[in-house]
Amino acid sequence: MERTRIKKVHPGTDLTLLNKMARRVGPELNIFTMAFCPADCANITVTVNEPGGCDLKVRKRNIDRIGFFPCSVDLPVPFTCVGLEGLATANTLTFSSPLANIEVQDPSFEELQIADCRPSERVATSRIITFQDRIAIETPAVVGPPAEAANLFFDYDFWKDKKTKRAMMRYMFVFCDGTVVVPKDENGKPMEASLDVFLSYERQGSGGSSYILEIKKGQLEFKGDPLDFNKPELTTGDALFYLGDCNGLI
Repeated sequence: MERTRIKKVHPGTDLTLLNKMARRVGPELNIFTMAFCPADCANITVTVNEPGGCDLKVRKRNIDRIGFFPCSVDLPVPFTCVGLEGLATANTLTFSSPLANIEVQDPSFEELQIADCRPSERVATSRIITFQDRIAIETPAVVGPPAEAANLFFDYDFWKDKKTKRAMMRYMFVFCDGTVVVPKDENGKPMEASLDVFLSYERQGSGGSSYILEIKKGQLEFKGDPLDFNKPELTTGDALFYLGDCNGLI
């Protein structure tokens, strides 16, 4: 068998080990020794991790509300109360009531095979977020002008409106601390999602103290991952934006 000696390999490769392998498998090994790596094509750097400190910190946060705005609306950059209040006044931005039992499911993935000699890549294709709205909204009658009758089921109108216009809706998540995350795609554009909401009735409690509670159950299904390490929106001075600092939005 012809002896094959390897002289050129990727930096950091154990040359002694490869030469031992070459003596076993022959000249054919030459075509495999320089495996493709993006670092061969461009100079790249990696983000270096920072020490976590003596007390390892964890982040306790959850979604509190969902914001809705039409796909034709451009959100202010950076986020400001004045900018968002203008959208709310124009009826192009609104927020749900505080939500319950919010569950952010793991993304669904598919295997993308780019080349036969490379491992397949996992691509997030969708992610589902489920929630419950347990709050009933009633609006009183308005004498006017214009006069309006009392609406004892305004929350019905709110969710039916969002279902009807779901093809044009875009979304933002308001967390319990008031920070806001806008789901964005790889191009930085707000993501669309499929929205479903329906009425459900569940027994609460047990025995003689039990009762039936009406619940609006909802689901948002995004094409891709709506979170994907999207940071909360910033305001002027690169400070975190808090929706609670704005008057009349929530």
